[in-house]
Amino acid sequence: MAVVGAGALGRCQALALADYDHSELVSICDINESKAKALATDAGCAYTTRLGDFSTLDVDAVVVSTPDSAHLTPTLAMINSGRHIFVEKPLATSTADAETLVQAARRAGVKTMIDFQLRWHPAFMELKRQLLADRLGTPYLAYARASNTIAVPEKVIPWSGESGPEWFLMSHLIDLFTWYLEKQPISVYAAARTGILKAKGIDCYDAIQVQMRFPGTTVTLESSWIVPDSWPSPVDSYLSIYGTKGKAELDDDFRGFVVAGESIEYPWSIAGERNLHGRLDHFMYEPVRTFVDHIRHDTDPAPGFDSGLKVTQAIEAIHRSIESADVVEIVP
Repeated sequence: MAVVGAGALGRCQALALADYDHSELVSICDINESKAKALATDAGCAYTTRLGDFSTLDVDAVVVSTPDSAHLTPTLAMINSGRHIFVEKPLATSTADAETLVQAARRAGVKTMIDFQLRWHPAFMELKRQLLADRLGTPYLAYARASNTIAVPEKVIPWSGESGPEWFLMSHLIDLFTWYLEKQPISVYAAARTGILKAKGIDCYDAIQVQMRFPGTTVTLESSWIVPDSWPSPVDSYLSIYGTKGKAELDDDFRGFVVAGESIEYPWSIAGERNLHGRLDHFMYEPVRTFVDHIRHDTDPAPGFDSGLKVTQAIEAIHRSIESADVVEIVP
């Protein structure tokens, strides 16, 4: 295995692979040599700053953990070299790029997977179990929110102006509901706010709200990058589903642990670090390990590039709805 991108998520994937009994991490690639070297040192592998070096590398699969808008070039290069490929969400920030990658992967016959990690989050998995057990009946109405404190676009993500809350956060929610409902969205009506982040030199939406229709279910989605830094959790996450037989509610802000010092905080367990017993046990490590298992057993990973394409198409429909202030149909 090899990893392209030595940022926060690249670090998670590299450490997860290096620590997994069924995978061997061979190399890291990043255009920033100091970042590539530091991660390679921590993961115990080689590194390079040139993507071309991966073309002759003896690996079965490659992870692409570059910024949201920079997936096309490295992913296409690795597909064309015959490697199975794991890509951070979103697959691409345009339908044209996403379709190019889907078609290239089909021609090459390689396995693909997108890191929609909420499918491995214990609480969100439990909600899927409840739906499969028919505890709620048929999902009828739903609401979900995934937002970040403003520190994330300002200080954590250096490329936030090339992304936005719809790509970075709402893509998770769209995938989650296609998984929950086992259907694809058919239309969207969206509204957005801009101004706060643009005033700080970050050219993206501040917040977006979407009414998304699935066959038989209406879902309201909300994502923003302007939650005050004083909010006790870096992620503002909530979901509720009303079914014909019941209701489920999931508040992922508060995880049963509060720290009161200079301020009140709901601490998050940090991915990219070992726990106090020396193990890597965060749910964010599980998608790429699942991908490895699919390669080992020659089974089909999910969610694959087809799922990634559907999410990108939905977000582009959201953009068109914002611009037109009208309902936009999503063409299959």
